[in-house]
Amino acid sequence: MFGFPAKIRCIRSRLAPVATRKYCVGANFKGSRKKSTMGRGSLIVFEGCDRAGKSTQCVKLVEALENSGTPAKLWRFPDRGTAIGGIISQYLEKKCELEDHAVHLLFSANRWEAVPKMKEHLLQGTTLIVDRYAFSGVAFTAAKQGFGLDWCRQPDIGLPKPDLILYLTLTPEEAAKRGGFGGERYENTPFQEKVAKNFEHLKENNWRVIDAGKDMESLHEEIQEITRAVIKDSKDKDIEKLWINHDYPVKKRKSLGEINTNQCMGNQLKVK
Repeated sequence: MFGFPAKIRCIRSRLAPVATRKYCVGANFKGSRKKSTMGRGSLIVFEGCDRAGKSTQCVKLVEALENSGTPAKLWRFPDRGTAIGGIISQYLEKKCELEDHAVHLLFSANRWEAVPKMKEHLLQGTTLIVDRYAFSGVAFTAAKQGFGLDWCRQPDIGLPKPDLILYLTLTPEEAAKRGGFGGERYENTPFQEKVAKNFEHLKENNWRVIDAGKDMESLHEEIQEITRAVIKDSKDKDIEKLWINHDYPVKKRKSLGEINTNQCMGNQLKVK
């Protein structure tokens, strides 16, 4: 399994905004801003393979929450509106080529640069509905040859931990039938199959698996019911940090990239 050399840690430190570095100590975020008197907002993340309908359901959920009087805001990763996000956008649109390790760190930096604003919104009582997060970063990079799940998660350790991950499942074959599939890098069936298997290794207790093959409205109703319960339950809790207590679920599992690399080299994978 790949180590995380000092040089890479140095790059990550330079890419991440200075304002976020204070969040790297401790298990919870202890910001100076006080929570809203109505409690903090929830961090709700949508994950899944491409074309599973995440973006559509994110928009519908934000609208439903706002209509019911719950402050909510849509957030998407990568955020292509920042300088880092602009580079990522060109890469995804196949307009430039970047080394895989560098791309992974850019995706992570794009999330870290959003942390101060995300935390501010949450503490003011706004629920954030997030289209993709660190789990996508890990699952997609680990699907490439030579990358392990443990290495891939390192840059994102300490991000705000979601209160809920809604994992929309759809077979790669069904996704390929949906409009727009294949327009961006990674949108091909064999790669999406590897990504789906990596997502299975990332599941934790706060994940809810949802069949994205349902009709749009039935899916929306199911998501609303799950989400409202979590929002009510999390309003008085601290914002925890992602993977900070070494409770990452991969443990003795191998990523697709590790398996392929070791089979090619003829070596037996040693997992700690």
